[in-house]
Amino acid sequence: MTPEINNLKVAIRLLEEKQKATKSPSIWQSYEEELIPLRKRLGELECQTDKTWDNSQETWTETKLR
Repeated sequence: MTPEINNLKVAIRLLEEKQKATKSPSIWQSYEEELIPLRKRLGELECQTDKTWDNSQETWTETKLR
């Protein structure tokens, strides 16, 4: 896991905890607006990491088969 992915997960977890603890709908929405781009970025990074992992596995397999 890259440091950026780890940092995003920590930030998301903290914001979600604060969001759960709030009683104000407007503050809840404010947290949600902060969470949306963080979740999107996390998904993008995890997808890139998966693709990089898949490509490295394919390269390793091709090398072993030669």
